[in-house]
Amino acid sequence: MKLPLYRTDPAHTTRYLFFTGKGGVGKTSLSCATALKLAEAGKRVLLVSTDPASNLDEVLETKLTNKPTPIAGVPKLDAMNINPVEAAAAYRERLIGPMRGLLPEAALRSMEEQLSGSCTVEIAAFDEFSGLIGNPENTKDYDHIIFDTAPTGHTLRLMSLAKAWDQFLDKNTSGTSCLGPLAGLEKQRAVYESTVKNLADKVATTLVLVSRPQLAALREAERTSKELRALGVSNQCLQPATAQNSSPRKFWSNYDETKNGWHGPAMQSALTGRNATPASRRLAGAREANNSKHRVDAS
Repeated sequence: MKLPLYRTDPAHTTRYLFFTGKGGVGKTSLSCATALKLAEAGKRVLLVSTDPASNLDEVLETKLTNKPTPIAGVPKLDAMNINPVEAAAAYRERLIGPMRGLLPEAALRSMEEQLSGSCTVEIAAFDEFSGLIGNPENTKDYDHIIFDTAPTGHTLRLMSLAKAWDQFLDKNTSGTSCLGPLAGLEKQRAVYESTVKNLADKVATTLVLVSRPQLAALREAERTSKELRALGVSNQCLQPATAQNSSPRKFWSNYDETKNGWHGPAMQSALTGRNATPASRRLAGAREANNSKHRVDAS
């Protein structure tokens, strides 16, 4: 796997930035650190978790919802969670709400049942995700949108839905879907098409594969890289390294697994070192508290 190492450069960072990889490798740590660095460089940043089991709230010490929420102490940083169950519930209510009082209760219950399957939950979450990438109006106030993704399989599925759903609208002849009548979804076609285009645009999107220095993890990262390229996501990088760590070999050799989960001295120094900002130190403290909590729970 020959990928360049990712370095956060506010002057050259793409608008959309994804951190993906196995569970527990440090995606949240790296996405938060990157968001802080960009925000402190004067960029307006939206940090989004697509993980149903997100701990972004704990790391940022802020209660998050499916709407952008300002992060205290970091004026240019907002964050949000995409919750699939809440997204599906909101979609059902948008569809069924206007019918209350107009249709019999039995008909309303039947509609709710039809819209309660896993398909609705999955696609409703994708609908929120695609709205952040494919609809410029939704994120016009931000310079960068950073995605702290769920573990690899979920992320691959989420990204594959953009192309799959667009093709489904072309081929389906029944007039219905798990999200209701197709006529109501046609207006989303342009958003889905724009999502596919932006994910494949090297100027717009960068995907950072986060991995531990372990053979199994690196092999999974390589498989993920190939699958994402097949989906059109070709602008890919490996996790960060400092200038003195000019090669992946040097970077992996400097990795210290005892440093509270941070990926290498460069990341830890950026968050807690002499030049770290107050917001960075707050993030590092929150992350360590969260790590300690999980170590206690595990014991």
